[in-house]
Amino acid sequence: VVLGLLAAIAAFWTWNGSDRRQIGRQLEQLQELVSKSGPENDLVGLNRARQIGELFATHFEVRAEQLRFSTRDRRQLARFVHGYRRGSDRIRMRVSDTSLSINPELRRATQHASFQFTGAGPMGSPTEVYRVQINWLKEEGGWRIDYVDLLEIGGGSL
Repeated sequence: VVLGLLAAIAAFWTWNGSDRRQIGRQLEQLQELVSKSGPENDLVGLNRARQIGELFATHFEVRAEQLRFSTRDRRQLARFVHGYRRGSDRIRMRVSDTSLSINPELRRATQHASFQFTGAGPMGSPTEVYRVQINWLKEEGGWRIDYVDLLEIGGGSL
């Protein structure tokens, strides 16, 4: 019984610390930081934008040609995120249609996902759907976003 319990604990520890699970937690954190449940002051908004920037690798690139945005600068990324979030009183971010391939030897992963944003407020559109590619890099301290490419923008629901 004790050996079975120890094996179960070891299996859970391995699964919980797996690369797939770590990337999933990072994506959940991104989802939580982008979402907002009501109006917020600029200090709170800027702090959340800064925290989103911390999810990115030391050297990263974000490409969103459809939005005329591309950057490798953390401050510019934070300004863009803050401006987007400031345009709505409430934002709900949902993630679906994810696929993830991990190359543990290269410490890299590629993920495709759909992000649905539902906003409310003076500038919030009812629903926006973005299909993205996210490349992840395992740095010291865990998995970080290395590259984001906005592949497609659509409306409606997931």
